[in-house]
Amino acid sequence: MKRFVVAYDKFKDCLKASQLCDLTRKALERVLEYDKIKVSTIPLADGGDGFLDCIEEAFISSSKVKSSRQLFSQYNMRKINLTATGPLGDPANVHLLLEIDFLSTDETKE
Repeated sequence: MKRFVVAYDKFKDCLKASQLCDLTRKALERVLEYDKIKVSTIPLADGGDGFLDCIEEAFISSSKVKSSRQLFSQYNMRKINLTATGPLGDPANVHLLLEIDFLSTDETKE
């Protein structure tokens, strides 16, 4: 059996890393004999755009949840979208994934 590892970062403003991995896996399975290959996919991110998508998808694929909504509910997380100042002073959209307990103070927990 031939084994393939497919690992992509996203194509900015086009496809997520997971979408690229899935498309490549499907193409390999279509072109080669499906029952004679094993394709492992690993969506990657360098910490910039697409990083939270990879984290979300890794949590979803390794647990029983089927959506981001279920994931956030189960782990008490929230995805927050903000506008920050970029390195050249321009506004930049940023996304944070926070555990809600992390946001609360000791006084609110009592």
